[in-house]
Amino acid sequence: MANGDGYIFWYNRGWYEYTGATPDQMEGWGWQTVHDPQLLPSVLSRWTASIETGAPFEMIFPLLGADGAFRPFLTRVRPIKDPEGRVVRWFGVNTDISGQVAAEEAVRDLEAEQSTILGQLAEGVIVTDAEGVITYVNNAAALLHGVKKLAVGPEDYSDAYQLLTEDGRPYPPHDLPLARAVQRAETVVGERWRIRHPDGREVIATGSAQPLLSDSGRQVGAILTVRDDTARVKAEGDLRRLNDTLESRVREGLAERKVLADVVETTDAMIMVLDLDYRVLAINRANADEFERVFGVRPAVGDDILELLAAQPEHRDQVAATWGRALAGEAFTSIEAFGDPERDRPYYEIKFNVLADAGGKQIGAYQFVYDVTERLRQQAELDAAKEALRQSQKMEAVGQLTGGIAHDFNNMLAIVIGSLDMATRRLTDADPRAKSYVANAMEGARRAATLTQRLLAFSRQQALEPAIVDVNRLVGGMSDLLQRSLSEEIQLETVLAGGLWSTHVDPHQLENAILNLAVNAKDAMPGGGCLTIETHNTHLDDQYAGNHSDVPAGQYVMVAVTDSGSGMSQAVAAAAFDPFFTTKEVGKGTGLGLSMVYGFVKQSRGHVKIYSEVGHGTTVKIYLPRYAGAAEALGENAHAASERLTEGTSDWVLVVEDEPGVRRLSADALTELGYCVLEAASGAAALAILEARDDVKVLFTDVIMPEMNGRQLADRARALRPELKVLFTTGYTRNAIVHNGVLDAGVNLIGKPFTVEQLGAKLRTLLRPTVL
Repeated sequence: MANGDGYIFWYNRGWYEYTGATPDQMEGWGWQTVHDPQLLPSVLSRWTASIETGAPFEMIFPLLGADGAFRPFLTRVRPIKDPEGRVVRWFGVNTDISGQVAAEEAVRDLEAEQSTILGQLAEGVIVTDAEGVITYVNNAAALLHGVKKLAVGPEDYSDAYQLLTEDGRPYPPHDLPLARAVQRAETVVGERWRIRHPDGREVIATGSAQPLLSDSGRQVGAILTVRDDTARVKAEGDLRRLNDTLESRVREGLAERKVLADVVETTDAMIMVLDLDYRVLAINRANADEFERVFGVRPAVGDDILELLAAQPEHRDQVAATWGRALAGEAFTSIEAFGDPERDRPYYEIKFNVLADAGGKQIGAYQFVYDVTERLRQQAELDAAKEALRQSQKMEAVGQLTGGIAHDFNNMLAIVIGSLDMATRRLTDADPRAKSYVANAMEGARRAATLTQRLLAFSRQQALEPAIVDVNRLVGGMSDLLQRSLSEEIQLETVLAGGLWSTHVDPHQLENAILNLAVNAKDAMPGGGCLTIETHNTHLDDQYAGNHSDVPAGQYVMVAVTDSGSGMSQAVAAAAFDPFFTTKEVGKGTGLGLSMVYGFVKQSRGHVKIYSEVGHGTTVKIYLPRYAGAAEALGENAHAASERLTEGTSDWVLVVEDEPGVRRLSADALTELGYCVLEAASGAAALAILEARDDVKVLFTDVIMPEMNGRQLADRARALRPELKVLFTTGYTRNAIVHNGVLDAGVNLIGKPFTVEQLGAKLRTLLRPTVL
């Protein structure tokens, strides 16, 4: 907020948290210190112009954060005017758009990759927007039009190049396949026209066009694929001219057939000609070779094509049906797959035409065949890349939203749970109903805390404490816990691989992930069944990584949870990791269980995959990177360790918290546990206490505080008192003690909200660690 002269007198808390600056540093024109010096003159010029004219100010520029990094921000400043129209205040909002910028860069990278792939195709590709303006042309299309580079811009395709009908007349612009796809949303297949090159030479082109639609069904443009068919048309012309005398030439013998063979062998296409009885009148070498490769028999002139395939009834019926349409007088183009269904079957584009004698009577049919397997594969890869980018953008956007919600909830729940916990301890002789009310409130608050933890897990903003984990040992130690979580009708089995590799992950979060999958499996088996947990060493190769853009190839430890339940449809499995997606009834689940698993695995640089079929159960496989470092001794799980913790003592603890409500609750909880407590509302006040007293054993500090954050306070406190123990607390993980989602080495943290017992256990472990 600034006065009419642009003097800024107020910033919100978010500005100070991001910049790490103090109000004194920022007041007035202090905001210039967090701007890029090279861009500051431009910003000042724009801001001064707005102050002088009273016009709104809007600009994108980088701002310096407390971590020393610049991030792009969108700044919008609007004037507030009095009734006479004079500017009396300026109100501005700064929005971090680094996520949007990163997403736009990812889209540009994908578009560049797609352009590279399309540029290598042998066929020409031309793309327009919804108005018919050309937006993309690949190299093959440019060469087809006789130029090194085809124009991209406002010129209409038909205006930019001289296009003729097949018989040489000017092609009406509105009847071109590309124009029909743009203006009338038509799909045009196999249309033919001529292109006159600048040097006067003409080529015959065959193309197909179709409209491009958005996810909502709105037309956003059109695409044209076109190829040079000059040689093919010449061969077809020769064949048509030969049709007039073909029947008599067949009767004249092999000498005349030699002429036909010479014609069909001049093209790269696979060509076959049949009479009305399915007998081969002509076939080129390319067609015979491919027919033999696919079906295992080699056709020759005079063979009955159906008799050749008599031992392969499935293929015989497919060939009979396709050729039957052509021999019935239909000219058409189709794309079909032929060959052994158990192997990769090639796809072919097949164009059928009617073969007639001089009087126009049909005497057979002929085909031109092209192997389009690679072209279809490339298109499928492009489609998969687009879908992967869309899904990644969606999950990232939702993750940012849910992470912010979880942050705010944790801070509020810290006060709620702390207050309820303290109330419970003082209701020893209270009315049983009062105890019940407090217990119900505590249960609701704990469920809310669990929900926020799952939100942070999905958004990959939880503070992980990774360790070297023996997954076999972890799964074995969970058997009792899992059995208690399942019904008696469900049989639990574990299949643990020998020689299993270690992995470096947070063991508690891995336990939570496996437990979540087990509970989901239980819900899928209401009548009982079998739940199997399996471990295995596995290697994800380059091909698998190529099909999953977020998975690097390498060695992984695999944990699979398989149930014999109802299974999922393909649509449900595709959405299963989306937050708040659930097939359960209202009140039966939040839809965050699988989202939490997804967030934890991704934050741990792993991969998770669902395999399911309706009525045949579900398998969820978690892949965690193999740990290749030196082995370390693995301790017991957290449940066993917490059982051996002893009671607290009267050690002095200094509580540093800028929120008065949270600070009071923390002090009361520590007093309840038997500790002596000192309080400070800021880092400066805490340092003053530490300088005056040498009996403080533990510094218990919030991380996010104005002027001096918890990490800065801890560093300065340890400079005064190297033996001082430090315990951090926070409701948000992206701060000074967590980097790349992993807690910094040697840092002790208890997340908000926490109970009195949890705080006591953490402090006792810190002061008197139990040897495991």
